[in-house]
Amino acid sequence: MAEKKSADSSSLQDNSKKKKLNLTGLQKVWIAGALLFLGINLVLMCIFGLNTLLFTGNDHFLLREIVIAPPQGYMFSYWNNENYRDKRIAKICEDLQLIPGKTNLFSLDPGELRKTMTGKNPEIRNIEIRKNYPDQLVFSIQESSPYLNIGGGKCLDDQYRVVSMGRFKDLSLPLFLDPSEPRLKKVQPGDEYRTKTAEFALELTRHLQENFPRIRPVRIEHVEKDHTMKCLMEYEDHVFRVELPYPVKMDDLYKNKLPQLQDRLRTLHRKQEYSAVILLIYKDPVVKYKLPEKTTPDKKK
Repeated sequence: MAEKKSADSSSLQDNSKKKKLNLTGLQKVWIAGALLFLGINLVLMCIFGLNTLLFTGNDHFLLREIVIAPPQGYMFSYWNNENYRDKRIAKICEDLQLIPGKTNLFSLDPGELRKTMTGKNPEIRNIEIRKNYPDQLVFSIQESSPYLNIGGGKCLDDQYRVVSMGRFKDLSLPLFLDPSEPRLKKVQPGDEYRTKTAEFALELTRHLQENFPRIRPVRIEHVEKDHTMKCLMEYEDHVFRVELPYPVKMDDLYKNKLPQLQDRLRTLHRKQEYSAVILLIYKDPVVKYKLPEKTTPDKKK
């Protein structure tokens, strides 16, 4: 009888334990979630530790070289010119606070680097930055090309944005002057400056570069009272004075005035008549050896 009571008591205890362990479905879900969360954190800690050990703190992933790779088929100026390689790399290191031989390549964020570069260099139109493990950072830069020196240490790019002249001081940009526009002297890097005369000067420079590369504008000045653009043009290492009508139809400029200019420059250079003034303000070009006091633009254009 005593044995039966003992067996019953043991059975009751087992049933009691089973009831205590009989969890609801929701409780099981919570426990599984907690275990999963703990497991994920353990894995992340292991990854972070391995990352620090194998990559971030690894001397084999130190930045040792910055490479500038021009976009294919892109017209180069400052950033993509081999003559300025050391200056460009020094500027990149300064802007991004990179120290070759000390900065860890794995820890750099290309997205943040892009934001910093475009913020500090307004002439950059597009930039791609990629890591080339184990020790290279590669930059591919598209920029707005500088076209006109507008004085005061500033220049105008092909998007009519004002850019600091500092890094472009070694480029032979034509000086653009327009006394009738006092705002020209007040604009600052980052501003937009787009006027009819600036458009003409930029388009003239661009067209000469593309179609008459032997003619390089040195100076372009708008003279409002005479309705002219008084220019200094370099041809075969000699500078000539040229007067162009303004305003003028661009078709007439392209088809007539500039071909006439090239023809006159070629003739004057052959004769070594370097003091001549080429007047394209008339219907037919006129070459004089002393600048007239007053000229009358061609009204028949």
